[in-house]
Amino acid sequence: MTGGTKAAEIGKRGGVVLLVSVLVAGAVGAGGAVAAESPPESGYGGSVRSVTIATGERISTGGDGRALRYERPPGRKHIPLMFRTGGGRTEAVPLDVADDIAAGRRDAAGFDITTLTGRPGRPGQAPPGGPAARETTGLGGRTAVTHALTFRFIGRDGTAGRNFVSRLQGLTGAAAGTFHRPDASTGSVTLQVAPGRYALEAVNSPAPADPSSPTDIVVQPRLEVTGPTTVTVDARATRPVRLSVPDRAAANEFTSASYEVAVDGYALGLSLPVAAGGELRTAHLGPEVTDGSLSQSWEAMWTRDTTDYKIVLGEASVRRLATGLRRQFTEGELATVHTGIGSSGTGVHGDVFAWGTAPGSFGSQSPVRRDALPASRTLRLSTAPGTTWALQAEQHRYLPPDDAVRMESSHSTPPRQYTPGSTRTEMFNAGVFSPALDSGGGVFRRGNALHGALPVLADGESHAGWTLVSSARTTLHRDGVLVGENDDPLSGNGSGVFTVPPGDASYTLATSVTRDPAVGRAASRIDASWTFRSRETTATEQLPVSAVRFRTPVDAASTAPAGIPQPVALEVQGPAARPGNLSGLRVEYSYDRGTSWTPATVSDRRFRITNPGRGQSVSFRAAFTDGDGNQGAVTVLDAYYGR
Repeated sequence: MTGGTKAAEIGKRGGVVLLVSVLVAGAVGAGGAVAAESPPESGYGGSVRSVTIATGERISTGGDGRALRYERPPGRKHIPLMFRTGGGRTEAVPLDVADDIAAGRRDAAGFDITTLTGRPGRPGQAPPGGPAARETTGLGGRTAVTHALTFRFIGRDGTAGRNFVSRLQGLTGAAAGTFHRPDASTGSVTLQVAPGRYALEAVNSPAPADPSSPTDIVVQPRLEVTGPTTVTVDARATRPVRLSVPDRAAANEFTSASYEVAVDGYALGLSLPVAAGGELRTAHLGPEVTDGSLSQSWEAMWTRDTTDYKIVLGEASVRRLATGLRRQFTEGELATVHTGIGSSGTGVHGDVFAWGTAPGSFGSQSPVRRDALPASRTLRLSTAPGTTWALQAEQHRYLPPDDAVRMESSHSTPPRQYTPGSTRTEMFNAGVFSPALDSGGGVFRRGNALHGALPVLADGESHAGWTLVSSARTTLHRDGVLVGENDDPLSGNGSGVFTVPPGDASYTLATSVTRDPAVGRAASRIDASWTFRSRETTATEQLPVSAVRFRTPVDAASTAPAGIPQPVALEVQGPAARPGNLSGLRVEYSYDRGTSWTPATVSDRRFRITNPGRGQSVSFRAAFTDGDGNQGAVTVLDAYYGR
């Protein structure tokens, strides 16, 4: 089995938060209790939208669905929250209310993330405008031919299993698209269903509010109904999931089992994390699946002091879901990443998360810590074939009067495969901040629509991301004439698109952003501009813009030893980085925040300066031209400080 000018209130200090990566993509529409919108999530695209489900858990989704964050309200810390696909929907359902939903005592719409956010479900489900899944408890509405399908539920003690929460998804034939929630409250139930292939899922948790309560997951991924059929779901057939890491003193945070079966545009899937202290047991029911439609994955996390152990395992195609799993990870199977989370702000907190993806994986999740920044954390990550990890560091602030949390920055790495036994170091959210292009960002044109989509405040290691800004102004000139302006800091979220006339012309795209010193005194203002030629296109075209970045040793607070000489390396990104394609480069520095500038002597794309005095800053600016005449410029006020 598997940057904008506003920030969202994403949690309360008293809650327990998990970050979950599931696929719930799209834009928010009517019908959802949208609580807030934050700047774009680094590495995940779009903007964060938040809703609160009926039991009070707060769910936030990224614009492409890759970042889904949830917070449990007080008193619900240990209740498992299932993320389920089925019926053309993605649901977030706490286990303690799942049986009420199945019995019709609670409205399932209050837990339907697809409806609440207006975002379509996981791939493998019916797409918007495609075949519609319909929930039914009777004839299914498509054919007069039905068969009796009886379920018998048995608990671990051998008596009637009245605590099972079950779902039945029709996949093929006349059953395709039908969706049922069999009610196990009496221990058995009979449905009249259309003939065809189904997938059945049953979850048994006798006491969901008890963190030590066992949880059983029984799945029959292939259930053919051609006549009267009886299925026995027996919790006694499950076996325990027991994963461990070399450090026996590390405390388990959660263990998660996930699976998905997807056939002809319909899917049934589940990701269920069980918190520390709870027992997770799994079982496969019924025949093997031989058509490649079944996947499974596992994830778990342990923590000791400032070290996190995270593992993810998965198989994109299996014949049978695992009935239990035992796996002891060794030191030789893990990679080590030493991370730092910097900040030049005041009174801020944050954390770094590891998002794991393996073949067949449903998503990734991680508890949230609110460490005072700057901070450091060591990540020990699994390295099974096909596994990748994307790291993301965030800065937050508690807001009075109720300690709501505002996200102020986010920076991330691209997904990477790590070699067993390897060691790597990553520093996030430290200078020198400036625009970056090596994360796939740039300036783009499609037809007569032109926009920028790049991190203006990428950190010193070129981690793509965003920072909460106090102001932003972006302008576009065509042959020296202003086309338009907006307050979008090249976020790429659709709000900064310029419509331009057809025909070849010279364009200058310029942006200027400022940020509050409380968020970060380093890079208090960044100005950047690019000049290039462009004409209408028939497809999306990346325009020839480049960037020059400043790399110099600073600490997590974006400071360096006062008064000593220090080298600064210049990194060129984009077309100007090609050998022989940088035709002009001018670099200057300032100790008075840009009032006066001193030319730097650049040799081999390096120059040396004397660090500013304690508590003082140095600023940088550069202007460049590539071999085709395209130009660019960047100014970073308060690039770093002396200490």
